[in-house]
Amino acid sequence: MILMKQNRYAPVFETNVRESLHISRKRLAEAAGYFERGDYARSFLLFSRSVEAGSRAGRAGDRIRPADTGLVADQSEALNGLLFAVGPDDEKLDILYDFLTDSGRKTAEAQGRRQVFLYRRMVLEHIAGIGCRPLAQESAATSEMPKGSATPDALEERLNFGFALSAYLETFIAYQRWCLDFEENSQPRMRRSLAAGRSVPACAKA
Repeated sequence: MILMKQNRYAPVFETNVRESLHISRKRLAEAAGYFERGDYARSFLLFSRSVEAGSRAGRAGDRIRPADTGLVADQSEALNGLLFAVGPDDEKLDILYDFLTDSGRKTAEAQGRRQVFLYRRMVLEHIAGIGCRPLAQESAATSEMPKGSATPDALEERLNFGFALSAYLETFIAYQRWCLDFEENSQPRMRRSLAAGRSVPACAKA
């Protein structure tokens, strides 16, 4: 009886995950297109939306595929502390890029692809959440900044961040694509978990 009740939610859960992954793929493709055209601000905004949608699907999957996330939790805490101590956004991008690159060198050897996926998703969420959405939205609206609305230092910081973003954004997009590939390849395992009567995520019960 319990098994039947749990499996009743399986189609809803799978549909929600597929929809989130589809949205994430679509936004990422749009981000890549704008990057090719040199519109890095709009590209980053769409990249951020792709990460958000992909992470929704990933977090749902984590609930039925328990993994040892201790390393990711420790790294996230360390990363939060490091970013808090750093000033300009372009320096934050440098640090996040180094963390992301490091996931392929060290984490893969120690924990395997599942741990790499969790680690990279965590870093991508940091990247998508750092404060450049106002810049991206302003560019998307093609509006000009009123004269006198920002100090020369603030404008210089924006310019520096724009250079840093254009240097790393293509790599960030590639890592997000890797995470989506991994998540989609993991879907059969999630369906088997549901069929075996394991716990159903709260989002599927809502």
